Amino acid sequence: MNGRSRAFIHLRTAVRGTVIMPPPTMPGDEYGIYIPDDRAENARLFLNRKALLAHCGASLPDKPVVAEVGVFQGYFSDHILKTLTPGSMHLIDTFAVDDHVTHLFTSGTHHQHILDKFAARPEVHVHRGMSWDMLATLPDESLDFAYVDADHGYESVTRDIRAVLPKMRPNGIIQFNDYTHFGAYERAPYGVLDAVNEFIEEHRPEIIGLSLDRSGMHDLAVRVKKVKKRELAIVTPCSRPENLPKIFETVRFDLIDTWYIVYDTRHVAFVKRYDHPQIVEMECGDEGVSGNACRNKALDVITEGMVYFLDDDNLVHPEFWRMSFAPGRIHTFDMQYSDGRVLPGNRPVVDGIDTAQCVVDVALAGPRRWVVTEYAADGMFINAVWEAHKDKWVYHPVVASHYNRLRK
Repeated sequence: MNGRSRAFIHLRTAVRGTVIMPPPTMPGDEYGIYIPDDRAENARLFLNRKALLAHCGASLPDKPVVAEVGVFQGYFSDHILKTLTPGSMHLIDTFAVDDHVTHLFTSGTHHQHILDKFAARPEVHVHRGMSWDMLATLPDESLDFAYVDADHGYESVTRDIRAVLPKMRPNGIIQFNDYTHFGAYERAPYGVLDAVNEFIEEHRPEIIGLSLDRSGMHDLAVRVKKVKKRELAIVTPCSRPENLPKIFETVRFDLIDTWYIVYDTRHVAFVKRYDHPQIVEMECGDEGVSGNACRNKALDVITEGMVYFLDDDNLVHPEFWRMSFAPGRIHTFDMQYSDGRVLPGNRPVVDGIDTAQCVVDVALAGPRRWVVTEYAADGMFINAVWEAHKDKWVYHPVVASHYNRLRK
């Protein structure tokens, strides 16, 4: 948004040693609490920030990567750990203030107090410095959840928002503390509400919920960076429809465009089993082995975006949903066998990689198709695309695929 609209004018004018506070919320204007109808369709109201946090946690992946920007005593850090059970948690603060509430530390001992408090929690990583500088050290698209509660001045909150946005994974959640114009404890103006309102207007995130506080220092939670349509399609050649319900449970429909189920009618009757807007069921009776003809059938109708081939004896690995697949690339990753062995995805060659270890942009596949008569067609297809576009290849050294999890 260029400039600042009248609705967001930040009023802090000193007159004879006093401060003129902003006027009350004006009906029909964005000033004050700003929850637009078109971005709050499923938003909920909560009695406190802990309840809002629990609601956010229900839609996060297992063992999420989280950050708390502004830690102070570490009181809410404890609650985030207990509620979200993160796999990794980043605590970010200057750690240079006195504890004016419980007097547990001074500005000189603040940092050591937090280090000692979480010394027994290996998943906790403490970062000392300005919040936007410390956020810049984290990898892009690495956070599932961020709690923003640092300095409450307008400029500081704006910088925190700009710094945290690139770090959020697709559909990541940011919860803003003290979403208000005025701090009751300090009896001083806050810039949180103005900064967050401008972010909502410019980036149009989905609003998840608002929590109330008796002092008016509310929390607001938003979901950012929704995945664009046609970003990712899943293709499942199917001759074992009895496995589909279990596979269905592992598909994150909020992170894909379409799941194509292509029934091999040589082995199973074509019956539509789902009434779902993101599931396309097709039939294929062409000759071939291992579902290769079914995969080709789907490739003939998918004209854009990324595609992942998921066999009907497999489940989507939970780590798969944490990954970001940039368009115009070939992405490979590691796969784990049921006995714990790992097949790295760093060899996209025939007999060196499995179907479930690759996500590819269909534009790079072009006219290439699976050789229907070859059992090793998965490695052949991946290798052919890789040979043509080696400069577009990205290897992710992380286990994000099961091997034949549903095979009896």
